[in-house]
Amino acid sequence: MRIKPAAGLVVVTLMFGWATAADVDRADPLNLFSIDGRKSITEPGHLGIINGKLTVGTPHGQTARIDGLWAPPFVSSDFALAAIVLGKEVPTESYVWWPFKIERRGTIEGIEVAVATVLVPGKRGGLLAVTLANPTSGGREAPLRFDVKGTLDRCDFWEFSGARSSTATQAGAEGQTLSLGAGGLAIVLRGGTGELKWNPAGTAGEQV
Repeated sequence: MRIKPAAGLVVVTLMFGWATAADVDRADPLNLFSIDGRKSITEPGHLGIINGKLTVGTPHGQTARIDGLWAPPFVSSDFALAAIVLGKEVPTESYVWWPFKIERRGTIEGIEVAVATVLVPGKRGGLLAVTLANPTSGGREAPLRFDVKGTLDRCDFWEFSGARSSTATQAGAEGQTLSLGAGGLAIVLRGGTGELKWNPAGTAGEQV
């Protein structure tokens, strides 16, 4: 994927769901519930977002990573989705957290990366939007890949520590859609912009 010069932007969106840090404007009432990452004491692996139907692990150490999906009675405790830019995960330099979304920013080899992970109100699904910006005066090639994996189960008894999954999933791809199925359950991911080509054998998607 090629990014135009002079802060040219490329925005890639990826929707996920189930089938069966700039300063925040405190004048907006919604932002009363936000936390600037510079003031957070939460460990990277303990950060997540919720919407009443779905809880998603959003470790703040990487800009574009999701670890774990919990949507009672469905669970994929080892689910992992990572956006790989220029062959690497992008470390987070700043982030802002809200209960239902997180915005993370970082840079890699001169490419500015901004990622918003947002849950859909009242649904077992969400959106991962990746924006790549090229601040230089010349064009840049910036390969973007999404790596996905995870087991999937139904759990009818949830304890304080959270449910765990163990049933292996079977990947299937059609167009811009990748599904990870186990029995009658599935986690479904779909590219929202551009052309996303999935390789179900490796559960990886390349943005072209």
